[in-house]
Amino acid sequence: MTGYPFIDAKAGGSINQVLEALNRVLEITVPDTKSELGTLVIPGHGRLLDQSDVAYYREMVAIIRDRIQDGMKRGLTLAQIKAEKPTLDYDPRFGRTTGAWTTDMFIEAAYRSLGGNNHDTQGTHLHREHWPSWPAPASAFAHHSFTAAYESGKRVEIEGVVKEFIWRNPHSFVRIEVMSKEGKPETWNLEWGSSTQLSAAKFPVTRTSLKFGDRIIATGEPGRDAEAHRIRIFSIKRPVDGWEWQGVVE
Repeated sequence: MTGYPFIDAKAGGSINQVLEALNRVLEITVPDTKSELGTLVIPGHGRLLDQSDVAYYREMVAIIRDRIQDGMKRGLTLAQIKAEKPTLDYDPRFGRTTGAWTTDMFIEAAYRSLGGNNHDTQGTHLHREHWPSWPAPASAFAHHSFTAAYESGKRVEIEGVVKEFIWRNPHSFVRIEVMSKEGKPETWNLEWGSSTQLSAAKFPVTRTSLKFGDRIIATGEPGRDAEAHRIRIFSIKRPVDGWEWQGVVE
């Protein structure tokens, strides 16, 4: 599983069916803590996977599905949902801008499969009363599970330059550029609370609190997938003016 899942929306396929299939794989596999090596899963592309790899992929698909649904509930068009970048923190690993299945194609197919208007190009959107409702594929993953995506109890600190700050519900993100030990730039995605939570926090955060070019120091829980370069934010400091935020948001 080296990219976003293919969804043939025109043939009736849906992102919820993808989640159902991943849930089925998880039901018939065992983790390596219960059996020697555990169950190995052979994907269509990429390396052999174990149950935790499949759980991470399922979590990723569920999170993106929830973000797209949230945008649709708010009356956003497909173009507006794409502009919010619902796949931002997963693009370094799974995103594609060229080829037979790009990130834009995945978002559009997921949107269509969730009931998005096929003629939604210039502002047409579903009215809330026509919003489709599906049961969650699995209660433990119906909403974002931080414990599934991040190493609980561990802490890392990184310093870098803000490239983008996305202040939104259900979770905000800060994309920063960090210099690696080898002196090469790396893109890190920092996951934060919702805009609602952040604006009401002890240290309020608004959409203008962080700007492009700000140098910040962030601490938090590292992602379980080290290659994804992501952390769950517990604190942020901006040394140039002493601005700081600390807290735990769900």
